[in-house]
Amino acid sequence: MVPILGRQVAVLNLVIGLLGLVAGAELSVRGALGLARHWGWPSWLTGLLLLALGTSLPELFVSGMAAPEHPELSFGNIFGSNAFNVGLVFGFGLLMVGRKGLPAAGWRGPGAIALVAASILAAWALGEGGQPPIWLGVVLLAGYGFVVRNALRGGRLETAGVEREIEPNPGLKAVVMIAGFALLAWASNRFLSGALVVAADFGWSDGFAGYLIAAIGTSAPELFTSVQAIRKGHSEAVYGNVLGSNVFNLLVVGGVSSVLAGAPLAAATVQPQLWANLAATAALLALAPFARAGRGGRATGAGLVVVYLVGTWLVQG
Repeated sequence: MVPILGRQVAVLNLVIGLLGLVAGAELSVRGALGLARHWGWPSWLTGLLLLALGTSLPELFVSGMAAPEHPELSFGNIFGSNAFNVGLVFGFGLLMVGRKGLPAAGWRGPGAIALVAASILAAWALGEGGQPPIWLGVVLLAGYGFVVRNALRGGRLETAGVEREIEPNPGLKAVVMIAGFALLAWASNRFLSGALVVAADFGWSDGFAGYLIAAIGTSAPELFTSVQAIRKGHSEAVYGNVLGSNVFNLLVVGGVSSVLAGAPLAAATVQPQLWANLAATAALLALAPFARAGRGGRATGAGLVVVYLVGTWLVQG
């Protein structure tokens, strides 16, 4: 059991972390959208590259540091974050917009095919447990390079001939965005440090602590930035943020974790998480048409939230 003083410090870290996440989300969205206007990027490309990269840096830091000695926490963070992004971020986004609809590219979104292929590959390579293969990390990292190249090419084609909106202070917007990302990373670590104490108090394993506690702490930026994007009238950035974050988590964070993993994974721990990741990927792409149409948006969003909660309980079991 954790001493009472330790619990109080943990709660303080949780509160400070959440406040920092809210402030960091505000700064990162404001700066990223300003740069997107300056560059003439569509909002979906902003969500895929700028917002997804910035809000997924906490996953990279936490999983990268955990991989050498605690690879189960590292991979649990990856798969738990992807499930959180679909179940709570995408689900809550649908609840907010309701019948207005949430623009979603589905299978046509940049990185969608890579996300499916990487999910299947990870399930095949890690499903039996054991030491994560280095070749898996190399393949995943190379795959993200192709995703970024194709996304930038598609963004240039889409904006060709379109008059750009004048952004008077692009340098300032870049500083604001970077400051927001830095605050998100710092706040996520504060939140995580408090949450892990709570996890230790419950006696949870490394794998489940990563899947639930670490994932919630490191994925909270995606939730806050998506809420802010909707409030500012840029709901089209939400799907790109979720898709881009999941692609980054699996390809980059998963790639780094595979290369740095210093211990084997237990099959009983990683298998349900792999299935959860596959289910989240399928749901994100399959529900895109319903999100665009806005029909049953709130019901679909509520369903995603419930499925996430039930699925998390099953993963624990």
